[in-house]
Amino acid sequence: MATADEIEHDEEIRALTQRAQKDRWLAFRVVSANGATENALPAGASININFPIGTPSAEGPLKTTKPQHYAFKTFGPLRVTKHECAYNRRCSPTDAWTVEFSNPLDAAAFQQSQVRVAPKVTDLRPRFPGVR
Repeated sequence: MATADEIEHDEEIRALTQRAQKDRWLAFRVVSANGATENALPAGASININFPIGTPSAEGPLKTTKPQHYAFKTFGPLRVTKHECAYNRRCSPTDAWTVEFSNPLDAAAFQQSQVRVAPKVTDLRPRFPGVR
């Protein structure tokens, strides 16, 4: 289980627990085989969480009569999945280029300096959709 300190120091988890019904949520800390929390989940992995028969309930003395399963997938390595320029795929020097990635990018963290093009392009103005 995640500790109260870990929950308090993670803005997203803290907000989720504050909106949750009292005593109706769990927060887990994922650890690797050596006990480390950093990069504990492998990239591109299918993760299954299983609660066995007999897991206690917050509602009273009854316990689960069937296993409870939850699954999710971690993001895989970041890859370019699509790239194009213009709409007719005939690229001219003044056309806009579009690059799509396999995972969502953090729009708030985007900086123009993160984009590099070789050979160098003059007057390059990279933009992240929705960010000015």
